[in-house]
Amino acid sequence: PAFTNPICSADFLQRVRLEKVCLEGLAVERFHLQGTVRVLNMAFRKEVTVRHTVDDWHSYADTPASYIPQSADRQTDRFSFELALPPYLAGSALQLAVRYRAGQTEYWDNDRGRNYRLRPAQQSRLSPPPMDCDTGWIHFV
Repeated sequence: PAFTNPICSADFLQRVRLEKVCLEGLAVERFHLQGTVRVLNMAFRKEVTVRHTVDDWHSYADTPASYIPQSADRQTDRFSFELALPPYLAGSALQLAVRYRAGQTEYWDNDRGRNYRLRPAQQSRLSPPPMDCDTGWIHFV
């Protein structure tokens, strides 16, 4: 990531209280990105989604986050999400922001206007797909 996980910040809980939603952190697993989000407990019904793009917001997708049972304290709730990492495209970065809906009100965490950004660790080209589809079959005797 091109940022420090927000939960490592000394003012993390204060930020949640002020901004109502904050990404806690991200972990990259082989082909997936796993993350947690902390929200201020403002309403019983809550919706947390992660908006993400790989083409600088020309297109985007929203992925719902799931409530983490028994993670609530008296002031906040935690949600988790998982994104499949797209194949690397030259010059691209995965950008994301978190949306929190509590009642009729919507709040965003976009890393204070910068969007959370992840760039591939290795800038290598993808190998082209095989031309012959039969090479992918396993034959049993």
